[in-house]
Amino acid sequence: MTTETPIPNSDLTSLERLVGTWQVSGDAQGQVHYEWTEGKFFLLQHFDLVHGGRTIKGIEVIGHLRQDRRDMAVQLC
Repeated sequence: MTTETPIPNSDLTSLERLVGTWQVSGDAQGQVHYEWTEGKFFLLQHFDLVHGGRTIKGIEVIGHLRQDRRDMAVQLC
């Protein structure tokens, strides 16, 4: 039985420009940080914002869960 080494989907490489920490201003203010998971299979977005006087913190996982490349973003707040 042979096992192939998984390879991240190439269409996620266009998100590389997001990696880093960004200051957000406008209706919402705060900070957003993007980083790759190990192997670059998923991009994590950490956000810490204030909108309408409310603090909003959370993460978003951006990537594909299946080989058929269906988009999947899960927000955990």
